[in-house]
Amino acid sequence: MKKRLAIVGLALALMLAVAGSVAANGVGTVFIANETGGTVTVLDGVNHLTVECTGVGEGPHSLAFSPDFQRVYIVNREGAGVVILDRQTYTVVARNRF
Repeated sequence: MKKRLAIVGLALALMLAVAGSVAANGVGTVFIANETGGTVTVLDGVNHLTVECTGVGEGPHSLAFSPDFQRVYIVNREGAGVVILDRQTYTVVARNRF
């Protein structure tokens, strides 16, 4: 089971590495990975205001959404892992290291 989880995590990381560091979820919210600051900034895409700035670890680089847009997956280059952020509360719900 651990081996399968590691393979899935690696596949997700590779997918996210191509995704880019800015992502919009289709409901007026923009997520920006701040690689040097170790945070993800959440912007109101309509009013262009900062809603939240959440610490996610070292070197957040790429972002992707779950199919239902309830989770944001963040690849951390320096932290060597994936952080999962809840889209409703903007809090970290899981951290997976490689």
